[in-house]
Amino acid sequence: MTAVAPARIQFHHGSLVIPAGAVHTTPLGYDRGSVPIGAPLPLAASVELVHRLSGCGEIVVAFEGKLGDSLLALSGVRAVLDWLRLRSVRVAVRAVGPYAGLIARTGLITQPQATTPNGWRAVIGDRTGVEAHGSEAAVSLVLDPAAPPCWSSDGRAHPDLPARHYLALERRLGIRLPGTAPFAPTLATGPNKLVEELRSVGWLGGLTIAAITATSWPERKDYTAQRYIALAEHIAEAQQAQARLLLIGGTPGDGLRVTTEAPRRHVQALHQ
Repeated sequence: MTAVAPARIQFHHGSLVIPAGAVHTTPLGYDRGSVPIGAPLPLAASVELVHRLSGCGEIVVAFEGKLGDSLLALSGVRAVLDWLRLRSVRVAVRAVGPYAGLIARTGLITQPQATTPNGWRAVIGDRTGVEAHGSEAAVSLVLDPAAPPCWSSDGRAHPDLPARHYLALERRLGIRLPGTAPFAPTLATGPNKLVEELRSVGWLGGLTIAAITATSWPERKDYTAQRYIALAEHIAEAQQAQARLLLIGGTPGDGLRVTTEAPRRHVQALHQ
C-alpha cells in the first residue's frame, strides 16, 4: 500500500471515510454497503475453512509477537466470532500467551466452561502463537499484518489493519459480516495503579495523552521522547487546550518522575 504523499502528516480514526483514489487499493469484489448482513457474498467462500470452523467447539486466541500488531489483528478474531454467531455455532473462546489478560478485556473471550468443549479446536493468532499452540488444532489462522491488502469498496479505502484483517476474513468466509469501521474490538478499562496515582495528583482532569516510547525493535526504531512531545504540542494547539503527556519508557524506573526539560507552551510531560 502506497499513500499519496500529503503536505503534512495526519492521523485518521478508523471510522473516517478515506476516498479510494487517495491510496493504492485492491477491490473488495462487492459493494459492501448493498449486501445485507448475513447474506452470501458474490464470491466463493473457502470451503475447507468454512467446513472446519463450523465443526469447532473451541477457539484459542494465541498472540506472542509484537503487541501493536497483536491488538490490531484482534479484528480478525472478531470476524470469525461474528461469522460463527451468524451461523448459530456456539464455541468456547480463550486466550493464551503473554497478552491473554489484555485480550480478555476486549469482550471476545467467553467464561471458562466446566466441561471440555465439543468439536474441533481452532487457533487464531500470529505465526509464533499458532506454531506454539496449533499442533492439535483442526484449523489454524495466521493473522499476518503484511498479508491483507488495502481494500476498497463503495469508493472508500480501508487502509488500517483492523479493516484489512476483518474484510479479508469476510471474503474467505463468504458472508456479509456485521462489523463496521473501525472494526477493532474495544478494550475495557480496569483498576490500574498508575491511573490511580495520576488521578490523585490531578493529572487526568483535562487533555491527557499517553505514549509508549519503548519499541519492539529499539536498535532500528526510536521515536524519542522529543518527537512525542512535539506531536503533543500540535494536538494541544489544535484542541486549544493544555495537554499533559505521559511518556512510558521501556526500562523500569523508580516510579513517576517529572521530566527535567523546561515545560513547553502547550505540554507538560511526565515520564514513567
